[in-house]
Amino acid sequence: MKSIITKSASTVDRVRRTVFIIFFTLLLSLHGYAQNQALESLSLSGKFHNQSLISVLNELHQDKGINFAYNDDRLEGIIIDKDIPKTNLENFLYTLLENTDLTFLIIDDTIIIKDSSLGPFKINGKVVEASSQEALPFATLYLADKSEGTTTNQDGFFSFAGVPNDTATFFVKYVGYKTEKVRLNPGKVKQFLVVPLEKESRVLNEIVVNDVADVILENTPVVGLQNISAPQLEVLPTLAGGDVFRSMQYLPGVDATNNSGGGLSIRGSLPDQCLVLYDGATIYNMDHFFGLFSAFNPEAIKNIQIMKGGFDAKYGGRVAGVINMSGKSGNAYEPHASIGMNFLNAHGVFESPLGKKATVFVAARRTYSDLINNPTFDKILEESGRFDDNTRIEGNDVTNNYDYYFYDIMGKVTYRPSSKDMISFSTYTTTDKYNSQQLITNDTIRFFEESSSQIKWRNIGLSGQWGRQWTPNYYSHLIFSYSSYFNKLDHSYALDLDNEVIDQEDIALSFSQDNSVRSRNMKFDNEYTFNDKHRLDFGIEIENINIFLHQEFITSNVRNDDIDNLISLYVKDTYTPNEKLSLTYGLRTMYSENIKRNYYDPRFSFSYLFNKKLRLKGAWGIYHQAISRGIREVFYSNNPDFWVLSNGMDIPVSNSTHYMLGLNYQWKGFDFDMEAYYKDTRNLLEYVPRTINSIPQEGIPYDYLYFVGDNTVKGIDFTVKKDLGLYSGWLTYTLSEVLSKIPELNEGKPFPAQQDQRHQFKSVNIFKIKNFDIGLTWIYSSGKPYTEPKISYRLHDVDEMNIEFIDLSEVNNRRLPAYHRLDMSIAYEFGMGKKTKAVIGVELYNIYNRRNILFREFRYDEISPYEVEKKQYDRTSISFTPSLFFKVSF
Repeated sequence: MKSIITKSASTVDRVRRTVFIIFFTLLLSLHGYAQNQALESLSLSGKFHNQSLISVLNELHQDKGINFAYNDDRLEGIIIDKDIPKTNLENFLYTLLENTDLTFLIIDDTIIIKDSSLGPFKINGKVVEASSQEALPFATLYLADKSEGTTTNQDGFFSFAGVPNDTATFFVKYVGYKTEKVRLNPGKVKQFLVVPLEKESRVLNEIVVNDVADVILENTPVVGLQNISAPQLEVLPTLAGGDVFRSMQYLPGVDATNNSGGGLSIRGSLPDQCLVLYDGATIYNMDHFFGLFSAFNPEAIKNIQIMKGGFDAKYGGRVAGVINMSGKSGNAYEPHASIGMNFLNAHGVFESPLGKKATVFVAARRTYSDLINNPTFDKILEESGRFDDNTRIEGNDVTNNYDYYFYDIMGKVTYRPSSKDMISFSTYTTTDKYNSQQLITNDTIRFFEESSSQIKWRNIGLSGQWGRQWTPNYYSHLIFSYSSYFNKLDHSYALDLDNEVIDQEDIALSFSQDNSVRSRNMKFDNEYTFNDKHRLDFGIEIENINIFLHQEFITSNVRNDDIDNLISLYVKDTYTPNEKLSLTYGLRTMYSENIKRNYYDPRFSFSYLFNKKLRLKGAWGIYHQAISRGIREVFYSNNPDFWVLSNGMDIPVSNSTHYMLGLNYQWKGFDFDMEAYYKDTRNLLEYVPRTINSIPQEGIPYDYLYFVGDNTVKGIDFTVKKDLGLYSGWLTYTLSEVLSKIPELNEGKPFPAQQDQRHQFKSVNIFKIKNFDIGLTWIYSSGKPYTEPKISYRLHDVDEMNIEFIDLSEVNNRRLPAYHRLDMSIAYEFGMGKKTKAVIGVELYNIYNRRNILFREFRYDEISPYEVEKKQYDRTSISFTPSLFFKVSF
């Protein structure tokens, strides 16, 4: 029994000793933890001028009691010259050791100063908007001591190779947002980083609003490429308020005078030569009301990339440029909405989280001219020339009736199953419907004339996207999209003449058109970052295109139903051998199943940084296009455009070669940019009728003739941009020449193309004055060319049928007067409670009431059976038009 007791006592002693050791160890740990917490709770500041790092650390030890451990030899010679504002200990030390290749480690009550781990490292992550968690596409990342870096992709993901150590500092900037400074540490280097960006802001009646002028435009190191912040476009004055494409006309190299045509003319190109993408879906028509307003709502678009030529192998199918728009995905924190209206339309936005991983965004606009009498809209309709001005004829009594409306809806649902995945579904739909009737009576010469038009056109764009950052090296993006566009026109004309003097039979004729484009597209893009010197992009695109065209006019009947499957492959490598030089080279191939031919497009671009201020950039490439848009001449100005598909014979595939060279210089906040370009485009489709009948007779054939020709564009863009606090703006000047050569026209000699404008000057100014946003723009352009026929004559065939011919002689042998216009917008922003803000303002379009001539047409009145008289008619731009707008956001 005794031995048992002794054994038990021994066991109890051991247990007691064990408990004591654990308690003592825990006490020491808690003491160390308390000391560590005490250190981390310190707030420090300091001004150090040409002071050694060792003396700074000694000073902190003496004044604050902080213990440091370090190697004297390693810190010898390191000088600190910086002012550090009051902050916590961790930020203080990061700032103190910045650019020294040193880092720190806190153990108990001691801070160990040690070498950073040498790289290079590769970091990856995502850039988002701080207030909503929306991904920010095409943001720029660069190291603190360098001007080069990388960019986020369309889903906001980035892979940044070549980071020199695990304590490096890099910056993230995005047009319209505050530049964010990110300090790395050994833990962050291994993490998937999420970098939130914020706007500069201030508080007004408890509502956060911008504190700086809206920055809209950002030049990039890539020649021809600019980033645009779509939400900031609303501050620019336009006729309809918040107009994406009309605002983009203020950019260098974009035609600012195209107020009545679809799309944008970029550096002398036709609008259909530019690829327009909204969340990966191709958009074929970009306008409302015959081109006066664009069909894209800036409230629904996050970012726009505009590529004016020389674009890389990732994009194809067009020979001039690319406009890539990324839609908003919605706020991930809380619901938000806004409603507003102006003199032309009402609009609304709703965004909200859907659970913890999804968001929804919807934006809609609709004109109300068909519901409520709208004097502004009536004025625009009358001045835009939709009705012929037959009141010029003495004795005419003219009655005009019309009915018009448009609407557009843009929506997006985004699902984020993980921090590395982005799945979204986007929709875009627009509809325009226009009905008009014109009745003309004249009691003097006793006639009754009636013309009517019914026109409808619609866009539909659908896309599903999945982007994933699989590894720090590899990212993929899959898109399925469907796009359709159709226009349908019915036009009729009748003339009832009861006059014994004039020998003219009654006339009844009609014109109709039914045109549609449908495309189904699959695109799979991949990015693989090998190291800080090589990034490989590769992918495949498969597109099915179906174009239907049916036109009827008197005895002419055109009916085509064409289908083609286009299969494209691309690969490109971005090679950065050093900090100054970046090269991108690649190849894109396109196979047409209809034509049964491959087309090869090699591409090359470079950027060379002489120093932090001066950059040289350039590009060369070959491009092909298998779809074209025909535009009628002004003789039937109400007729919509029509699309046709290349067949390899009478409608060939267009091709173009681009040469571009530019310089960018930054000095004291100014951004000077110059780009010269030359484009040689072959096999362009031209729609030019050879004979025009003023009053076509029954039985006369009317052919739609396609001419094929070539086009050369050469020019240079100059831009000076300044963004400073309460002011943002730019000045641009473009000198260019666009020449066409069509064997059947102008005796085969080159002539100025319709889009040729020798000089264009633009001034864009944005001011922030307290609660006011002011936009002031002025544009000047030399006149566009037009053709003035020399003679018109009439032939009589054996059946006594009159056929009128117009001799066009030299094509585009005259020029219109210069175009210039001053516009202004003023917006006042104010709070209406804790979470509600409002904007009210006015837009002043064409302030000094310049009636610019948009185009000039000629008509011929019969004087005798063998003689006609030529008369000139000018279609002018909209006169001075004020418009009020109001919007509430909550």
